[in-house]
Amino acid sequence: MRLVSTEGEPIATATVNVPESNIPQDFVLIKNYSENQGILEILAQANIVTPTPIKVTVGYCQADLCQLNI
Repeated sequence: MRLVSTEGEPIATATVNVPESNIPQDFVLIKNYSENQGILEILAQANIVTPTPIKVTVGYCQADLCQLNI
């Protein structure tokens, strides 16, 4: 999921792709670390995603498994 400004300029990539994680359909892994720290809370407040308590290891970090609401 890529976030863009109202002018269409790229802001951030909110998700990570981890094919071997076999996440369910309609779920995404949110990159809520590094330059994206805080993005999960913003997406949840906007009702774009619903966080779950599950985290998936991505390299040396962990991504948050969320249900995609859109």
